[in-house]
Amino acid sequence: MLVIIGYVVVMGSVFGGFVLSGGHVGALFQPLELLMIGGAAAGAFLVGNNTKAIKATLKALPTVLKGSTYTKALYLSLIHISEPTRLR
Repeated sequence: MLVIIGYVVVMGSVFGGFVLSGGHVGALFQPLELLMIGGAAAGAFLVGNNTKAIKATLKALPTVLKGSTYTKALYLSLIHISEPTRLR
């Protein structure tokens, strides 16, 4: 959930700052430019890493999209364990 909030903050800051400085949002949406930048980034990643690192990265990508293993119950139990005892 925090990842989504983070993305919203980043996108709002970038687009909001661009619009407030007088830019038109339509100018930011350039599909061919995104293709060039994305392709350059993917190519640089392939050139800059060995096969083992590329395979490990591709294997780890699905874990980025699934939920966290840390739950609210886990945090609450941790807080309960580390709660200081009161002196009488």
